[in-house]
Amino acid sequence: MIYLNGEFMPIEKATISVLDRGFIFGDGVYEVIPAYSRRPFRLEEHLARLQASLDAIRLANPHPLPKWTELVVKIIAGNPWEDQNVYLQVTRGAAKRDHAFPKGGKPTVFLMASELVPLSAALRHQVDFASGQLHAAHARSR
Repeated sequence: MIYLNGEFMPIEKATISVLDRGFIFGDGVYEVIPAYSRRPFRLEEHLARLQASLDAIRLANPHPLPKWTELVVKIIAGNPWEDQNVYLQVTRGAAKRDHAFPKGGKPTVFLMASELVPLSAALRHQVDFASGQLHAAHARSR
């Protein structure tokens, strides 16, 4: 189950206009919130970062904090996994193709979840190795 512009639905039923500014210009923001044992992790911090991102591109937040919390909880409940990644995306919405921000547009709001799969031991080793290389290179550059 996903949420798109006020409706919960199966992902196969979701449609977004090709004139959506998120599609045409990348004019939007997203946030990913992990949920462990069906509980969102640091939800308030993630929603604060979403707000900061919206502020940075001068896009009004379409929902107050309690509504975002309600939507995240419903998305988690509507999907089968105990551990999930909840993906939120807000775009400036569909409008005439023009570089100027449209006046009075309606944003596109999209939420979905996917299974949060732990990293395999091999992949964790690769990440640890790469991080070690980056830390070593950073230390040498000082």
